[in-house]
Amino acid sequence: MIDTPTSLVRSVALGHHELVGQVRPSHEGVLRVVVDGNERMFMENMVAYNWTYEQHQERTVRTKEGTRTERRWVTIRSDAGGCPFILHDGTGGIRVNANSFKRNDYGNYIKRWDGAFAETLGKQFMASLIAGVLGGWRVIDHRWTLYGIKLGNPVYLMGEVKSRSRSDIDAENLDGTLQNSIIEVWGDTDGVGQKVTINRGTELSNIGRSRSTIEMIALPMLLFLGALSLLVLA
Repeated sequence: MIDTPTSLVRSVALGHHELVGQVRPSHEGVLRVVVDGNERMFMENMVAYNWTYEQHQERTVRTKEGTRTERRWVTIRSDAGGCPFILHDGTGGIRVNANSFKRNDYGNYIKRWDGAFAETLGKQFMASLIAGVLGGWRVIDHRWTLYGIKLGNPVYLMGEVKSRSRSDIDAENLDGTLQNSIIEVWGDTDGVGQKVTINRGTELSNIGRSRSTIEMIALPMLLFLGALSLLVLA
């Protein structure tokens, strides 16, 4: 958030905080995401994902002026999920429960597969049949699109920092001497004026979104006023 300062993992307290860092694996490991059940469409090292299967449909419509062709992309199926990961900002690492976040923005898609990856002709025939029944549409293409967060990605989040249970700490053989090892981040509850979210992006975009009001507004304003004064004196 533009008016929320970024907290450091090493010293973050309980409550809602903004954190920026890099994705590293947790005790549970990472995900191998298979898109729409097709083993030819997969992605390794994922910690959060969302995929969609869309059909490009076409139909011919008759009007008083003649005929026209209409086309549209329609989402047929989708799925989403995630697993815990460690967010590391250089001062320390903290466990993030990626699957708990109410909101997310994964940015540009990671990979897209076209109609050549349709698993069977039977599925294509059934898809065309259903589309034809619903308004005379013909299926002319397919695409599967995967969004998400992978190991090594920079991540920005607003989440609620909570204490971890003793059993979870013991299961990972942590001695609890490091403060950030006995806390974790959840994204299921908004704070006062703070909406939980997890975003993937470049380092610069995440840092830019996480700067405070002074950095994002006051500093550029001072530079502008300084340049203006130089023009007046010239």
